[in-house]
Parts: sequence; structure tokens; C-alpha cells
Amino acid sequence: MPRSILADRAVFEENYVPEKIIGRDEQIKQLVRCLKPVRSGDFTVNIYVHGPTGVGKTLVCTSILKKCLPKRFIYVDCFEDNATHDIMEQVMAQAGIFLHGRLSTRDMIKRLKRSDRKFLICLDRCELIKEQEILESFIINGYGLVLISNKPLSYSKFVLNGNSKLYLDEIEFGPYDKESVFEILKSRVSHGISADCISDDLLSMVSGICDGDARRALQIVKLAAREAEIVDQDTITVESIEAAAKKTRSQTLSKVMERLSEKQKIIFDILKDNRRMSSGELFRVYKWLSREEVNDRSYRNQMTALKELGLVKETGETKGKVYEIA
Repeated sequence: MPRSILADRAVFEENYVPEKIIGRDEQIKQLVRCLKPVRSGDFTVNIYVHGPTGVGKTLVCTSILKKCLPKRFIYVDCFEDNATHDIMEQVMAQAGIFLHGRLSTRDMIKRLKRSDRKFLICLDRCELIKEQEILESFIINGYGLVLISNKPLSYSKFVLNGNSKLYLDEIEFGPYDKESVFEILKSRVSHGISADCISDDLLSMVSGICDGDARRALQIVKLAAREAEIVDQDTITVESIEAAAKKTRSQTLSKVMERLSEKQKIIFDILKDNRRMSSGELFRVYKWLSREEVNDRSYRNQMTALKELGLVKETGETKGKVYEIA
């Protein structure tokens, strides 16, 4: 009977915290430096951490916050909770403020203001927050922010909204280089894959096809182990890696598609059929297919959301914009 290849699934999950964080020494130094006032009791710091998916932003931020500010920070993933009321409920619960019944957002903010304890509030995937005013409410009431985003600050809503009260220290995470991804895989494999079940050559192969996204690299290895086990193999093969790489692309797209509104799905399907369209042409087809009144501002908002989710690319100037599937 073939042995189990996947020895410990946990080391490949997103919430796994390794003993050593690889390839992010400079970002760790920057974050610790930005947090120095908070460790002295001054919570009025605001930090903007950005970079593409799978480059260690959440891992570094949560690890350092746990180390520097145990029990004094709150973490909210805005992928699941992006409405103001949902965010406030998460903040109140983690702050230990008991709610009697269902309070309005305004009432929760008042309760938070009366609290004698301050926290640093970490909002992951903050570009998905629906109402930006919640950030100002936190700042006014003396709570610092760590905002984690896939988008650079210059392209974010926080600049576009012209929020003068939101002064942010910026920390950038670029894609991992191939060597760092290889080191990460090598470390995780030593704990999560049975001995001699995957070669360094295959780990190098995965490191080269993931475009600096360590999260995807880890998913590929985990799924490749499962693929190999399903067909009763003793080791992970090139074929297992190729099948897993294809599956991770499909899973990522499916997860993002679940978050789309009906309007966004209509636009995405139009682009998927045509691959590349001018903004004006896309808008005309979108209006024709929609069952309700569509205006230019609503259309622009939908396109902004699709770009932020990484589904659509935009090129050209204002009057000559062209959209295509990313």
C-alpha cells in the first residue's frame, strides 16, 4: 500500500505561522519601526502595507503585531466583512465590548469611543471596504490603523477620496524572487511532506511558475501531493505538479467570482467573450444586457471593483480606455 505523501496539511494553509519568516527582513524592520510609538502607548499611527497576492503581507503583519502588541490589536479580513456594520461588529467583539442586541453602526462607534482601551486595528484586503468613512471614525477616536492591500497607495481609494486626515506610513511588498519561494517551499516541505516524496528540481519548477506568489506555490505542492496519492504514487511527479498548477488557477478564479455582484458578472462575461474592448463599446453592450437603468458613474464603479479584484486590466487614457481580461 502506498504511503501517505502529505504528512501535515496545516503547514500549507494560509494561517500557518512558520518559525522563521523568509525573504522579508526589510519589511519587518520597517513595520517594527512604524510600531515603535504604539509600543510606548501612542496608538495614533496609520500604516499602509501593499503588494500583490501571496507575498507575505498578512503573515508579516499578524506575526509582528502578535509579538509587539499582544492583545492590543484587532484583525479583520475585509474579504468576508467589508460593510461598515460587519467591520464594527468584528472590532467590538475582539475589543471585548459586549453588545446588547443588534446596535446600529453609529451606536457601536459611540460605545467604542467610550472604551478606555485603545487598539491598533488591522484591516486586511482594505480595498474591498465599501464605506471609507469608517476609517476616519477609528482615527478620530484614537485608534491606529494597519491597512493591508493588493493596491499601491497611489491607486487606492484613500488617495482618490482626498482624505486629508489619513496620514499613512507606506510599506511595500514586492513579489518574492525565485530563490525565496524555493526556500519557503523547502522549509514547509520538510514539515509537511513525507521524506523523499518531492525533489528539489520539482520545488525549483514550482518556484519558477508561481510568479513570486508563495501562497500559490504552497497550494500547488499541497494539491500535487493529493493528486499523487489519488493515483497511488509514492512520490510527486511533474504530471502531479502540472495538474495542481492548473487547478490552483481555477480555484482562485472561482473564489473571486463568488464575490461578484450580478452587474459585475455581466461585465466580466462580456469581456470574457470578447477578450478586449474599448470602454465605450463595453458600456454600450453592458447597458443593452442589463435589466435595469445603468448610468456612467455606476459603470465606472463596477469597473473599479473588477480591477481591484485583479480580473480586469485597463490601458489607455480617459477618453480612450481599453479593458481586457487580466
